[in-house]
Amino acid sequence: MCIVPTRTVRATDPTCLLAGKIELTATNGDKYGVSKGATYMGPAYASATAVGTLPVLIKGNISHAADSTWTIRVFNKDNTCFKDTTVTVKALVKDATVSVANGFPVCRVNGTAYTIKFTKSPAGAVVTAKNVATGAAIPVTGDSVANIASTVAKVRLIVTNGVCKDSVDVSAPVCDKPVGSIGDLIWKDTNDNGLQDLPTEKGVSGVKVNLYAASGGTKTGSILQTKTTGTDGLYLFTGLLAGDYIVEIDKTSLKDTCAITTKQNIPGDDTKDSDFNPTSGLSQVVTLNPVFIPTTAAEILATNNLTVDAGLVKVCIVPTRTVVATNPTCLLAGKIELTATNAVSAKARLTQGQRTPVRRQ
Repeated sequence: MCIVPTRTVRATDPTCLLAGKIELTATNGDKYGVSKGATYMGPAYASATAVGTLPVLIKGNISHAADSTWTIRVFNKDNTCFKDTTVTVKALVKDATVSVANGFPVCRVNGTAYTIKFTKSPAGAVVTAKNVATGAAIPVTGDSVANIASTVAKVRLIVTNGVCKDSVDVSAPVCDKPVGSIGDLIWKDTNDNGLQDLPTEKGVSGVKVNLYAASGGTKTGSILQTKTTGTDGLYLFTGLLAGDYIVEIDKTSLKDTCAITTKQNIPGDDTKDSDFNPTSGLSQVVTLNPVFIPTTAAEILATNNLTVDAGLVKVCIVPTRTVVATNPTCLLAGKIELTATNAVSAKARLTQGQRTPVRRQ
């Protein structure tokens, strides 16, 4: 005679920390079987599993993206004496989430990096980050991923809470990069001491200066910018990104009476000395590393270097000249004339040499 078995089946839904499971907690049957679905398709009594000590874990490690239905059959000593129970284990609920905080990502002050801040749930979840393109790990500190190179196009934030994971991809922002400038004064060094003695000494107008990129200590490539000094002798190259530069004075734009002083880089105050080589017309290498809001002296100089100056001095140019001597006649006295010269002004001194008197017969 079949005594229909009693049974108590408990289904536990999965969480991020614990997998789902099905347990047989009470029964007077002696064997059980399990199959997935609403209709029992599991083993017959002969192949079923002995109940043993209760509670019995019938099915463990259940962690599915969708709900799953299971049918458990408990037998009582015969294949025809059984009772079925159908249970549903709910889908895994991802209670681990990560999202980008409002206003992020943001560019750092130098425009070459950016920062991501995030929020996560639950509080005990762990967030990691990686470069999507390369898979390389990126350090996470607290609720931030900081100082990410702007060359990293996309970052993946991954939150883990037990078996649960969630992720979000964050694209690099378009960062404005700070720019700087280089200047500043071409002046007439009247005392030729290689230093600006302002306001006595004045700027020189009409001098053409060229800007080049620098590599290996020398100018390279084509001219980046050209400026001509104004009436105050000042020039300024603007909109310059971080890098190495060299300034060149176009010596053909200098007046014939001017040359670059040979007293280059007089020690002391770099804002007052002459920085150009008198032969090549080139400055030393000027390195810019601009920031958006320079505050320290070092940041100000690395952003706007207004110390690249040149002193010009007068040079001696031996004058050319044409002198014509006219002998006296009975009607006109003799004379000496300067008929051509490149001198701006001229003074002449005549020296009479010794001569032998001529007696009139």
